[in-house]
Amino acid sequence: MHTFDQLELVTEISATLLGFVAVFLALSNREGKFLASDRHFVQALVVNSAYCLVLGLSPRALSLFLVSSFWLPSLVIAAVGGLVVSTVMAWTQLRMSQKEKAKVNGLWHVPPWGLALVATTLIVVAFFHMEQASAYYVGATTLLVGISVWCFIAVVFRRFF
Repeated sequence: MHTFDQLELVTEISATLLGFVAVFLALSNREGKFLASDRHFVQALVVNSAYCLVLGLSPRALSLFLVSSFWLPSLVIAAVGGLVVSTVMAWTQLRMSQKEKAKVNGLWHVPPWGLALVATTLIVVAFFHMEQASAYYVGATTLLVGISVWCFIAVVFRRFF
């Protein structure tokens, strides 16, 4: 599978998750608000899926303007975006009240933070191995979709099972 094909697949999955969560939110909540413990996972799903959309579309868009060196700006977008997304998610998780934190088993947070750590590592390594930047970038972006999927699973299982 070609690099752009894989990124296109990541983009499609992310867009599908965003559409599905919009329908899910519209149908599952009468008052328009979730408990903070659920809201954290919904926010992570939405923010991370939007981030994956940006990562999936950036290299191809940049390749239209920068014929030979579009991976470096793509990696910079990934690194800066990852820092912003991780900061926002950590901030919302830390700001959750003790009462709401008690409702969430801490193990629910391990897979997404683990995936984020591995994806970040791949992005950092790509800066040092530019000849393989596309492989590291695609690997990181694909792992990041896993965070969105995990957050969706967390919301569904915590709410309905």
